[in-house]
Amino acid sequence: MRGSSVRRCGVFALALATLGVAPSGAEPDALARGDAAYARRGEGQVDGRAAPGPIREAVVAYEAAAREAPANLEAQWKLLRALFFQAEYAATETSAKRTILARGLEVGREAEARLAESIGNATLLGQGAPEMAAVVLQGSPDAAPVCFWSAVVYASWGRVVGPMRALREGLAERLRREAELVIALDPAYEAGGAHRLLGRIHAEVPRLPFVTPWVQRERALAELRRAFALAPDHPANQLLLGMTILELAPAEKPEALELLQRVATGSPRHDFLVEDVGVERMARDLLAKARND
Repeated sequence: MRGSSVRRCGVFALALATLGVAPSGAEPDALARGDAAYARRGEGQVDGRAAPGPIREAVVAYEAAAREAPANLEAQWKLLRALFFQAEYAATETSAKRTILARGLEVGREAEARLAESIGNATLLGQGAPEMAAVVLQGSPDAAPVCFWSAVVYASWGRVVGPMRALREGLAERLRREAELVIALDPAYEAGGAHRLLGRIHAEVPRLPFVTPWVQRERALAELRRAFALAPDHPANQLLLGMTILELAPAEKPEALELLQRVATGSPRHDFLVEDVGVERMARDLLAKARND
């Protein structure tokens, strides 16, 4: 249980401007309702497990916003974010997580298709160099959020279906590309979230010829240190850097223990109560294991 709870952290830690413009009608109200409900997602939480009501309200509102304005990518990436939270922190059964994340995959594919359509080049977004796609998408407020939250949903899906299926479906390559695209667009987005994601991909994914030959263990710590440099007080940056040091650089164990101690004794942020309670619990588990080794 302890190992699986730690590995869940790997993901915390992944459109043109005209597509983010809300049309007239009911859509802004739906977005506002979603934002209000999402802000209440920590109400009633118990030990890092969210009460289902507030996040369900957020999902319903964002679904309505996405239906009413299909071209508005803000509604889509906020729906992706809410679906991830619902699956990760509110759902208790694997079957429920699968259902929620399957919906997330649909939303992600639709959002990315619209993003590709907006630049007039689906191949560039799906197969070209991430840096080239980033040049086209620079200045778009929704490009980085769409790619990041789509990647996060895919990563969560990969944990549910298992590593072998994830590898068969090319999930690791997809996550790598999306993380690199977000970094090219906005490396500081979500406190270096794409660096966190990319770091854990390089730490966890097996290096297989013809499948994942690009995996480099040495990049894992480099990416996580970049995230930490961008936001050194972010609990997930501290936790994942400490965890990865223990895994890949045991000679630097004192640094890892210091980072994990900071997380374990920190105070959860009010706006991220559920997430931070879970991160602190994982830090305590890692500390206990490291001190017993």
